[in-house]
Order: sequence, then C-alpha cells, then structure tokens
Amino acid sequence: MKRFRPVAQKEAAGGGIACVASVLGITYGEALAKLGARSGKNGKAGKPGQAPSGEALRRVLNEAFKDTGLAYEIDHPFIGDPDGLETGSIVELANGRYLMRAADGWMDPAGGKIRRQLPAKVGAALVLTPDL
Repeated sequence: MKRFRPVAQKEAAGGGIACVASVLGITYGEALAKLGARSGKNGKAGKPGQAPSGEALRRVLNEAFKDTGLAYEIDHPFIGDPDGLETGSIVELANGRYLMRAADGWMDPAGGKIRRQLPAKVGAALVLTPDL
C-alpha cells in the first residue's frame, strides 16, 4: 500500500492505529496487529475505550524505521507550529484524538479524509528526527 494515504479508523479509539497504518503504508489490521492491540468487546482497540498510547505508537514506528537512521520522538508538551511539521508527523490533540500530517493538510482517521486545519489544540506530537 502507499504511504501517507488516508486511512479510516475502525474502532472509536483507533485514530493512532490508523495514523501508524498511513505512515507505514500498511492496512489498519496490520497496524493493529503490530501494536499488539485487540479489538475489544465494544469495538475499541485494546481495553474497551482505551487507545494505544503515544509511546506504543512510537515503539512500532521506530521498529519500522530502525535501519533508516531516523527515529520518532515524542514532543510533549508540543509548543511549536503544527503546520510546520513534516509529512508523517502524528499529533495528539488536547481531546485525545490523533491526526497525521499529510502533504496537503491533516489526515483525519475519524473520516479517513484530509482536513485543511486541525480541529483542536495539539498536546503532543510524534516527530521524525535523526537517530542519534
């Protein structure tokens, strides 16, 4: 599959999973398996109502990028300009939702579409940096 394409979340708490799928160019189900998440009784990832943590997302992304000389780091609290983030950066909004920086806006897993603007303030960001 193509990297950085829109991916819709399949569970209410699956925004981070969809963002990882988009960055890695894999299916939602493959990202779910890599995260070790399971589909809960209420259709949510992991424990009912609980999304994978930013650290879990970072771990899976870094495993995929381990031979590239690059690594994802968590920038928390995020104080920069989110529109200046590079394609493939993942932000966690203050309301707990995850979106991914796309070439032409923000990939919103809630609808699997590109938004022009972020719908809420950014609390943290997963950004790709040189692996030191």
